[in-house]
Amino acid sequence: MERFTIEDKKITDIVKCIGNRMRDPDQVRYVATSDKNQVKIEGKLHQLWHDTSLSHGYPGICLLFGEMSEHFQDENWDQVGHEYMIKIQQAIAEQGIHVLSLFGGLSGIGMAAFVLSKNGTRYRKFLSQINRWLIDTLPMHLKFLKEKQGGPAMGDYDVIQGLSGIGRYLLFFKDVPEMHNLLTDILKYMVNLTRDVEVAGQWVPGWYISVENQFLESDKRLYPKGNFNCGLAHGIPGPLAFLSLALLKGVEVEEQQGAMKKISEWLMARKYRDRYGIFWPGRISFEDYVAGTMTEQGTRTAWCYGSPGVLRSLWLAGTALNHKDYQELSVAAVDRIFAEPEENWGLFSPTFCHGFAGLLHITQLMYLDTGHIRFKEYRNRVLQKIVEMYDPSAAFGFYNIDSQDPLHTGEMTKMNNPGLLDGVTGTALAILAVARPVKTNWDAVFLIN
Repeated sequence: MERFTIEDKKITDIVKCIGNRMRDPDQVRYVATSDKNQVKIEGKLHQLWHDTSLSHGYPGICLLFGEMSEHFQDENWDQVGHEYMIKIQQAIAEQGIHVLSLFGGLSGIGMAAFVLSKNGTRYRKFLSQINRWLIDTLPMHLKFLKEKQGGPAMGDYDVIQGLSGIGRYLLFFKDVPEMHNLLTDILKYMVNLTRDVEVAGQWVPGWYISVENQFLESDKRLYPKGNFNCGLAHGIPGPLAFLSLALLKGVEVEEQQGAMKKISEWLMARKYRDRYGIFWPGRISFEDYVAGTMTEQGTRTAWCYGSPGVLRSLWLAGTALNHKDYQELSVAAVDRIFAEPEENWGLFSPTFCHGFAGLLHITQLMYLDTGHIRFKEYRNRVLQKIVEMYDPSAAFGFYNIDSQDPLHTGEMTKMNNPGLLDGVTGTALAILAVARPVKTNWDAVFLIN
C-alpha cells in the first residue's frame, strides 16, 4: 500500500481558510438559505439551515470555532464563536426552542456553549439555563415515551433526535445530581428497550420499528411489516454506544451490561460476509428477521449507515465490557472496508454524516485506540480523497455533494452547506483531528468517542 502523509500545515491552512470564510454568521446564513441549497424530501423542498440546529445551524459551527480556539489561541477564534453564540441567543428569543434533541434542539445548543466554554469557565450562566431547562422538561418527555403505545419510533431513542443524543450531552454533567438522575432514567429506558415484545405472533427485540412508526413514506413502502434499524444515526447502535459510554464514565443502572451484551450479540449475529469480509446492512426487515434470512441491500460505508458506525459502537461496547470478541470483530470490519474497492463505498461527499469525513474520523479513532499501523494507512487514504475535494471556488471551501432525495440516489448536485452533519464544518473538524489531537471532545456528538 502506498503511504501518504499530508503535512499538518496543509490541513491547518485549509481549516483556517474555511474558518475565515465563515467569520460572518449573517453571510453564512445568507448563503446557506439560498434556493440552491435546498433538498427535496417526499416531494417538498427543505432548506439545509435552521438557526438553532446543531446539525444545520449556528450551534454546529460553534464546535469548529471552539476547537480552533484551542489550537490557535492567538487568532481570536473564540471571539468568532461568541458572535455565533449571540446569534443563537437572538434566535432563541425570537423563535423559542421546541425540542430537546442533540442535533435539532436544546441539547445541541448546550453542546455548542460547552465546546466554547474553555472547560466550563465561560458561558456558565447560559449553560446553567440550558441544563435547568432540561432538568425541568426531560422528565415529562421520558414519562410520555414510557407510556407511549404502539412501540418506539426511531426518533424516540436515536442519536439525532432521541434519548441517545440527549444522554450523551448529559454525560458531560454526570456529577451534577439532577443531571445524574436524568441519565439513570434514560439508561433504564434503554434497558427496557432491549426487552422482547410480541409483534404479529413473534417475539422480537423492543427496538423494532413498526410500519406506522417509519419516518418516511418511502420506508413504509419498503418495509410494510416494519424493520430493525442498524445505522448508528437512527438505529440500535446509537443506544449501544450511549450505554457503553455511560458505563465507561461510571454511570450504570441494573441490567445495563446485560442490555449491552444483547444488542452486541444481536449485531454480531446479523452481519453479512462477502469475499472482502464482514459488514452490516442499513436495516433488516421484519420478514427477514422472522425467517432468519438476510436480503442484502445497498448501504453506505458511513457514520450514519453502514459498517463504520456499527463497528465503532461494538468497539465501545467491547471496551466497556472488556469483551475481546466485540473488539476483534470491529477490527476485522475496518479491514473489510479498506479491502473493498472504494467505488463500492457509496460515498460521494467530503461531509461527515454519509460522506468521507465520518469514515475518516472513525478510522482515526480506531487507529488511536488500537495502534495498528495499517489503520493509519487507511486513514491517510481517506484523508487524501477529502483534501483533493477541497475547492477554493466553493463558498466555504468544500461542497456537499449529494442527490436531491432522502435515499441519496439519482443525479448528484453540489451545495454550499456550512453545517456540521452534511456540511463543511464536519469536514473541517475531521481533517483537523488528523493534524492535531481533539481538545474539546466535539466528536462526542456523534457518539463515537
